[in-house]
Amino acid sequence: SHKNGFMRNTSRGFDQSQWTVSKTLQKAGYNTAVIGKWHLKSTPLGFDYFEVFPGQGSYYNPVFIQQDGSKKRFEGYATDLTTEKAVNWLNSRDKSKPFFLMCQHKAPHRTFSPALRHLDDFNDVEIPEPPTLFDDYADRSATLAKNEMEIDRWFDWAYDAKVRKDERGEVTLPKPDRYGTPEYNRMTDAQKKVWDAHFGPQNKEFLHRFAAGGMYHKDVVRWKYQRYMKNYLGTVKAVDESVSTLLNYLDKHDLAENTIVIYSSDQGFFLGEHGW
Repeated sequence: SHKNGFMRNTSRGFDQSQWTVSKTLQKAGYNTAVIGKWHLKSTPLGFDYFEVFPGQGSYYNPVFIQQDGSKKRFEGYATDLTTEKAVNWLNSRDKSKPFFLMCQHKAPHRTFSPALRHLDDFNDVEIPEPPTLFDDYADRSATLAKNEMEIDRWFDWAYDAKVRKDERGEVTLPKPDRYGTPEYNRMTDAQKKVWDAHFGPQNKEFLHRFAAGGMYHKDVVRWKYQRYMKNYLGTVKAVDESVSTLLNYLDKHDLAENTIVIYSSDQGFFLGEHGW
């Protein structure tokens, strides 16, 4: 990032005049495409085809920027749609040329939002807590105590924990509660029905216990940790399926032996370690 000049989300658009691998491969005769997350405040260059999210994109019924600059909304789940569009491009590309495809997922970026088919996958699973879940940072750098990553202090009730304000009645939950429910608001009525069937009863039980005074501080943190992990794992599960789909495509079309596959991620979140 320091070399290419795009060091933070508030940076100006990506400097397209500099060297990029896509422009180099395109010039060398490769068919090139990027599908999914771009997030560089610019129009992708060096690609024969692109279909990318505006900004971070959305998990449910996302918008994709088309090559003519228009924006089109698609019903479905972002990870599935990105994979489907990648496969469609592989099928339609110029088969006489080598190819370079960037299939870039939003997942598992916060807020961790699983495909609806995976909501119930971990209902009966108790995720083991890391030994440092309740780290007080007493023996660590003073900087760590100033973080904005703690499940306790920064895991937002509506945005992260999926406990909407309209579900709470007279129950007042402690901060934070800043961001609302942008993903839920994007859903169709049918999608909301599936979502509510999963989260509704669980949230009702939690709110009842909380209001009755039956949960101490650490109990709340533990509940939030389980909610975080199950949502995270459900979100990652669709990425696993995407990788499988793409690798199977290469095998099926006799491309695997002559194709380099690079898997990378910028979403190396802590999973409860040090309370993060």
